[in-house]
Amino acid sequence: MTSDQTNRDRSTARILGVFLAVLSIPVLVGGFSAALTIDLALGTAAGAALLLAAAILMFYGSRGRPKQPRKR
Repeated sequence: MTSDQTNRDRSTARILGVFLAVLSIPVLVGGFSAALTIDLALGTAAGAALLLAAAILMFYGSRGRPKQPRKR
């Protein structure tokens, strides 16, 4: 049984995860279009870190959701 506060926390984590995933797209594009090698490495690492954080938050947010009954 989860409380209302836990449900709210999980919803916030899901929303924040989606935001970070969307934010990582321009970071990765900017990293891959960099001219210097160090810029390429840093941009790619930053985009990967954002994607990892997004995946962790979305996983945490989707773990405690109550299962909805299937409609026939």
